[in-house]
Amino acid sequence: MPTPPRSAVPAGETMRILEIADALLADEAAWDRSSIRTGKPVNDRYTLYSALVTACHEVTGRSFHRHPALQAVHAEIEDRVPGRRWNHRLAEFNAEASFEDVKEVLTSAIAANAVPAGETVRILEIADALLADEAAWDRSSIRTGKPVNDRYTLYSALATACHEVTGRSFHRHPALQAVRAEIEDRVPGRRWNHRLAEFNAEASFEDVKEVLTSAIAANFHPSL
Repeated sequence: MPTPPRSAVPAGETMRILEIADALLADEAAWDRSSIRTGKPVNDRYTLYSALVTACHEVTGRSFHRHPALQAVHAEIEDRVPGRRWNHRLAEFNAEASFEDVKEVLTSAIAANAVPAGETVRILEIADALLADEAAWDRSSIRTGKPVNDRYTLYSALATACHEVTGRSFHRHPALQAVRAEIEDRVPGRRWNHRLAEFNAEASFEDVKEVLTSAIAANFHPSL
């Protein structure tokens, strides 16, 4: 049964959550190193996870552990510890990392999400259009930003769209991160080497279209 699309995230919401979490962890005295996975302060201090969940609740009125803000930090951790199999990535990273490491993943996530309004959705929509029908799709696991056999894989469609919109390839752009998050929802806990490429090779064309559709829905804002 397909996973239902997430609710759309209002423009700027992800950045606000990341910035509030970063402010809650303003200095090392505000940080708790534990691996406790709670949305509340621990010993009157914040873990990485509790800072993000507190910020998410402040901005959205609810806790949402798959919010794009938390996914952005997940992705930054993955960049630093590629291929590691985590049970609870934010909590475990927090317990093992230094305070400087924690601040760096937040800073990097903020920088990665500082994109012009509407850019993420434009990239996702172009990628979706490139994969308009199954004849345009290549099932291979080749990880290239160019067409494969004159067709597109999920990765190459996203990379091509990203280059068209931004003028460069950016494999951690929020558009690609949004699709990675949708794949994680469908295959939770799977250890991937290259998630977009491997999912493309194993999934059906309908699955590929569904993760794009869900990512568009999660990032669409009517005012953009």
